[in-house]
Amino acid sequence: MADGLVMFDPDGRLVLCNAQYRAMFPKTADMRVPGADYRDILRASAQRGEAITPPDEVEGWIAGIMASQKLVSQRQVRLADGRWLDVRTRPTGDGGSLSVFSDITEAKQVETELLALNEKLNLLAHRDGLTELWTRRAFDEALAREFSRARRNAAPLSLVIIDVDWFKRFNDHYGHPAGDECLRAVSRCIQATARRPADAAARYGGEEFALVLPETDARGAFVIAETLRSKVRDLAMAHAGSEKSIVTVSIGVSTLDADGATMEIADLLRRADEALYGAKAAGRDRVHGWRPHLSDQRSTGSRRKI
Repeated sequence: MADGLVMFDPDGRLVLCNAQYRAMFPKTADMRVPGADYRDILRASAQRGEAITPPDEVEGWIAGIMASQKLVSQRQVRLADGRWLDVRTRPTGDGGSLSVFSDITEAKQVETELLALNEKLNLLAHRDGLTELWTRRAFDEALAREFSRARRNAAPLSLVIIDVDWFKRFNDHYGHPAGDECLRAVSRCIQATARRPADAAARYGGEEFALVLPETDARGAFVIAETLRSKVRDLAMAHAGSEKSIVTVSIGVSTLDADGATMEIADLLRRADEALYGAKAAGRDRVHGWRPHLSDQRSTGSRRKI
């Protein structure tokens, strides 16, 4: 048989087993013989480094295995040498048990490789290929999740939208490869600025980026946005098509706070967009936050480029 077979009596003593069963446990094969107590076998397996057992919980581990011998059960066991065994146990009519052990190491390896591949594919599906930031779809999911959480916990949530100033002119003058490197450089500045695990940075579209900042009020978001603006300026990346002579960004900030009980996600996005438009209209390379009393100075229409 390719499988190991073992039978125990009602007292947990080994009645019979085949050679394959003993071969599966080389460090305790000498003990897996008729008449041996299963408890003694398991203790030896732990002591000899054959089984993986919880620290200081060997007796509890043994008790759990002995209890499972009385039930119809199926479990997977990983041995210290890396092998995996599938164990199927059935009680016998006299109160003992019959177990079949199958080596499933190869199947587990394939399973692990498939899980790793799926995780990689999922990551690629949610990452922008150029900047390695989240995609627009992943950003929308993160924003919806954090918006709901902020509402539920009555916590602030800020949204930051970033636009690379005069990017079309940059592309036209320096070429698309240089444009791609420009976007990558800006994305690195974003990653270096928003470093908390919950912060979500995404390529929002073209030369536009977005940041979701959970538990961040308007003042905190403005500080983060100003830090980001300065980091991009510090790149000192030449931009002949801009009056600033270097690559800069304009940033709009909006916040859901305690007074925003009736605000929806669309409102948060619109306000950030209006703030961004205000920053660009005021001369670019600056941060604008949305303020109700200044709303008459902002555009209330759809997103526009200047």
